[in-house]
Amino acid sequence: MDSTNLQRVIFVKNGCEPEVVPVSFIDKLDDTCYLGVVLSEPQQNFGVHQGNAISYFPYTEDDDYTIFICDFNLMQDEEHFDKEVFSNGRLLEEAIVVLKADANKKRLFNLLRLLRDCEVCIPCVAHMSERDLKYFTEIVPELEDKVGQTKDEVRLVPDILMSEGEYYFPVFSRPEEMGEYGNKVSNIQDNFLRAITLAKNNEKHISGIVINPFSNQLVIPRELWGFVERMESRF
Repeated sequence: MDSTNLQRVIFVKNGCEPEVVPVSFIDKLDDTCYLGVVLSEPQQNFGVHQGNAISYFPYTEDDDYTIFICDFNLMQDEEHFDKEVFSNGRLLEEAIVVLKADANKKRLFNLLRLLRDCEVCIPCVAHMSERDLKYFTEIVPELEDKVGQTKDEVRLVPDILMSEGEYYFPVFSRPEEMGEYGNKVSNIQDNFLRAITLAKNNEKHISGIVINPFSNQLVIPRELWGFVERMESRF
């Protein structure tokens, strides 16, 4: 690791003693807020663990020395949500509107932190085995009652969209955001982390996960997926 990226950050939280923890600096979210990854497990319960992404800020006492602080009391007081709020889609849609209205790194970080706990709708297409496909196209039409039953398991495979030669993994904040497209696919509701896993394991090289591709869309590029995975859950 480049030692220039190593910073010692004072973790502060009510009920805990201030603790200095090494953090790997990644980027500035703005002039007063930094993004980094916790390098070692804190000795106290701050709600984050080794490998998690955090935001912190510099506190300068003089021109020669800078103290970095991560105040978990501020992070806890930012929002008070229950799990239902993270599953109804409204919060995610509002965060996308806010980010697009005035895009900056800090708002992007807040959106990625939000995605860590959000549930989304993942559109899937039913794939039948060759035996079942032949059965339903050749045999069932000849039956008088037109009733058939699959012999093998039907697999639900995530649908993939393509734009300008790039593949994108679509997810939706709510089923209503699918529109008529929703009539052509099956909808699976799951955590955004599950969408990342499915996108990573897809046989195609997925360039990004696109949220609400048919309305106020937002693409989360592949290089940002790791940040979402490093976020500590609010729950």
